[in-house]
Amino acid sequence: MMSAIRPEKKRTGFLKAWIVTIVVSVCLVFPGATIAFLRFRYSPEALWIHNLYVRKVCALRERREHGPAPALVTIGGSAGLFGIDAELIEKKLGTPCVNMNTHGALGLEYHIARLKRELRREDTALLSFELEAFYLDPEITTNTLKKYFWTYDHEFLWGSKLKRKLELLYLNPGEDYLRQFASNRAAGAEGSGRYGYVTLSPNGDYRGRPREVAFQPQNTPEELHPKAVAMLHELSIWSRQQGIRLLFTWPPMAETKPEFEPVRHRLCARIRQALESADIPILDSPEENEFPPEYCIDTQYHLKEFGRRIKTERLIQALRPILGKAPAPRGRPGLYVMRGRACPTTPDNLFADRPIDFRCLTSAETAPNGGITLEGIREALREGMDVYCGNAEAAEALADAGFDSSPAGGRSAITLADWIRARPNDLLILTRCGSESAQFTETDSEPSIQEFLRGTDFESGLFRNGKAIAMSRSGTPIELTKSIHLDGFCGLPDVPAVIRSGPRGAKPLEEPPIRLGGEYIGDAGEGLHAASIDPRLGIVTGAATFRDGMAEEFPMMKVTLATKARHAVQ
Repeated sequence: MMSAIRPEKKRTGFLKAWIVTIVVSVCLVFPGATIAFLRFRYSPEALWIHNLYVRKVCALRERREHGPAPALVTIGGSAGLFGIDAELIEKKLGTPCVNMNTHGALGLEYHIARLKRELRREDTALLSFELEAFYLDPEITTNTLKKYFWTYDHEFLWGSKLKRKLELLYLNPGEDYLRQFASNRAAGAEGSGRYGYVTLSPNGDYRGRPREVAFQPQNTPEELHPKAVAMLHELSIWSRQQGIRLLFTWPPMAETKPEFEPVRHRLCARIRQALESADIPILDSPEENEFPPEYCIDTQYHLKEFGRRIKTERLIQALRPILGKAPAPRGRPGLYVMRGRACPTTPDNLFADRPIDFRCLTSAETAPNGGITLEGIREALREGMDVYCGNAEAAEALADAGFDSSPAGGRSAITLADWIRARPNDLLILTRCGSESAQFTETDSEPSIQEFLRGTDFESGLFRNGKAIAMSRSGTPIELTKSIHLDGFCGLPDVPAVIRSGPRGAKPLEEPPIRLGGEYIGDAGEGLHAASIDPRLGIVTGAATFRDGMAEEFPMMKVTLATKARHAVQ
């Protein structure tokens, strides 16, 4: 009887061994394979986030290299990427400042993890989270988060708590693994979505001008997610232990529909209570950050340039006493009027030494938040206030309304020689379109640049330290495709460049001829188009179009009442 039972016991033991082997394989081999092979390199969104972060980390490390001064670092999604100007804060307050905002869909959990990774003792974290960060489950792995961290940031996985780590390792859908075999392509030169990653300031601010898209304000729930509230409390405790200061500024957001307003107000009130209970100081109010929809580009969180200037100037005033800076400068108050897409900050309109109110010119009868009417400008001038404008759209609207204006400093044009001389260490891109022949007579310039500018054989060129890296010949419309290698000390990936041109007499290009990382740089039309790239930070530092040897720059204008109006006042 015993001998008859043994084969069955052997089979049972063998089966158990196989089951144990399978279980061990699933527990050990499966997560190892996931870590080794799960990637989403075809995702343009993940590539865009990655390219943003490597540049922002470079900007932060560069400031760390220059001295031990504590840094002010903004943290959050694209509301802060589009709505906060770290470069302006640094120039006006003298505090090293970097904009680390990227994509709101990464979620509160990831943004807090990134904060803990990048900030040091005595730094200040300026939190600017979208409303969704407070009412959505922060531990839901969105497609954006999943594609980004599995492809580019395994450090997020290793830094997660054990339960969360197991979820990230074992709960990936099967289709994610199948897609690894179905699609091995990587997001290439055009793989950055509708936003660029090379048009950043040296401080990580977004400087691109994407196409405007109509959008609808979204309703929100009014309850906070308990996990989000708990994360804020945990962050507050951690920051005190690490000697890091936390501050919160409300995200800029478009005014919502009247029927949605009560719910948003209740949500914001609960957010304020949660922040106060976590001892996180709040610098402003939701009402100060609600702007008309026309202030935004394509979502309710993406401000245009003039909206960013208005938001940041207010933020600077709130930061002064907290960062131990001198009070706002005193003197004769002034008014700076903006309108349209292009409202760059320049040395002329920095106004670091006098009080200036920054406003957007509106055609409405009543001025919205951050706006001013034509009658409001007239009243300011009658009271003796200095009024300035710094872009063509505002100047044209004021002229149509009967105001006079005259240059108030700065230059209205720059020569190609001066433009190149101001960028001795940058990579230069030059391309000639249409019938333009650049006028460049500097004899001390590098021979390769002189050859490009004088000759008719080369229409597009890429130069470094005066030496040609690549050039393309004319004769027919051409396209120079080049992967630009960068020197960044943070592992900057190469930037795909597409430089188009045409021979003299060719029809001007309808789109800008220079495209970097999938983003058009500069404007279109005839002329000698130029762009410069900082090889350490991987960002565009300048773009200009030279016609008749000069590139026009709109100067800051001082606005006055028309002559008849001045006589009437007198």
